Amino acid sequence: MKSYYYLDTSAQVKYYVSEPGTAWIRQLVDAVNPDTGQRVNQLFTAAITVAEAAAAFAVIARTGRISKRIRDRTFDRYMKTISVYFHLLPVTADLITMAAHLTQRHPLKGYDAVQVAAALRLQQTLGPDRKLVFVSGDGTVVTAAQSEGLTVDNPFWHVEESE
Repeated sequence: MKSYYYLDTSAQVKYYVSEPGTAWIRQLVDAVNPDTGQRVNQLFTAAITVAEAAAAFAVIARTGRISKRIRDRTFDRYMKTISVYFHLLPVTADLITMAAHLTQRHPLKGYDAVQVAAALRLQQTLGPDRKLVFVSGDGTVVTAAQSEGLTVDNPFWHVEESE
């Protein structure tokens, strides 16, 4: 039985750049059924995440956490694998309106609200028989998603001493 996860940008960046929570995210993304070789988890994200993640890689390089060379390799790898690992959800005018309403109920930035709105819409589409887990490394986003009824997880909750 497949599991369904929505990963926002903060969670995805951890797959590509080592930081606290990376080991757990990599396990989640890379999990395969040993009998079939099929991915165990179905992963989703909003299409805007591509731009957000690219910007995050650039910021990480500008702040000196990774070199420009590593940034370029990371960006190239991300662009080649995003549609392999994730189902990209379109951002529609209706979704943006939903996100706008979320900003009035929660202290969310614009793109964060779009991420939560996309996950809420996906959970509606999946129906009550399929549980979607919303994954974010941002406590404010996790709190908003949880208060909107989503099941949540945070990579920081899975940090091991060695990370």
